[in-house]
Amino acid sequence: MPPIMVGSSGNMEPDNWLPCHHAMSTHPGRREGAMSKITVFRIENPVTMHGMWYKLDGSYSPFIFGLTEGKSRDLPMGWDARYGTGNRRWFSAGKSKANMNQWFSPRDAFELKASGYELFQFEVSEYMLEEHQVLFTREGIIRQEIIPIEALWDIQQVVNAG
Repeated sequence: MPPIMVGSSGNMEPDNWLPCHHAMSTHPGRREGAMSKITVFRIENPVTMHGMWYKLDGSYSPFIFGLTEGKSRDLPMGWDARYGTGNRRWFSAGKSKANMNQWFSPRDAFELKASGYELFQFEVSEYMLEEHQVLFTREGIIRQEIIPIEALWDIQQVVNAG
C-alpha cells in the first residue's frame, strides 16, 4: 500500500506533507484551510509524560511489563523512524474507546491509575492515522484534559474482584 500523506503545515504543498507508511485510513489527518482536528486518548504520567514503553525523551522504558495483565505488552513497540518524522517527536494514542480497550484491560487501567498514570483526552491538529493507533505531536495539541478511567473501562469489575 502506498503511503498516505499527512499535512504538517497549514498549506497543502506536497513538500510539506509527512508520510504515514502504516496508515490504513482513507481519511488522513490533513490540515486543509480550516484546521482539521481529531480527538485521541493516551495513558501517560502527568508529571513526566512517560508512556507505557517510552519516556518523554524517547528512551525505551517499558513500564507495561510491570502490570499484572499487560494486555498489549507483546506488541512490537521497538523504535521506528516514523516516531521522529519531520524532526518531531510523535506520541502514540488510541483513536477510540474500542481502540483503547484493545490495548489495555480494565485491570491494566486500574493499575496504571494506582501508579500515578492518567487517562488523557487530547484534541490534536497534527497527527498520522495508522491501523491500530494515532501518532500525534505535542506541538499539535489544541486541548487536553484528564478524564476518569471509568470513561473507557469498567473498573468496578476490578474493584469487585479484589
